[in-house]
Amino acid sequence: MAGICEGRVVIVTGAGRGLGRAYALAFAREGAKVVVNDLGTSLAGEGRDAAVAQAVVDEIRSAGGEAVANGDDVNPNGGGISLGHPLGATGARVTATLLNELDRRNERYGIACMCIGFGMAIAGIVERL
Repeated sequence: MAGICEGRVVIVTGAGRGLGRAYALAFAREGAKVVVNDLGTSLAGEGRDAAVAQAVVDEIRSAGGEAVANGDDVNPNGGGISLGHPLGATGARVTATLLNELDRRNERYGIACMCIGFGMAIAGIVERL
């Protein structure tokens, strides 16, 4: 498995099923070491099942790739709409929530990311000094 992602680590959230799974497999085919993140909830949004992420990890490994499963909730406070953002202020709202969460957890680094429509996304890495 060699390609444009050789020597890189890729984290794919929601990688247990659907498009997330497809992306995880594609990154692995291109040589990335993949962190397969999925809560493993049912399609109704209930429960948790580590086997969902592990199945994708097993598939990547059987094809000669490297992968690990991760079942952590990477978005404990929800996204823009669930945070009650006004139109056009999602970035500020998500970043402010990230800064508060870094302070609350006494962490140094965090990442804020969001969909910006039409298949695009934006992300920012924040360091708390």
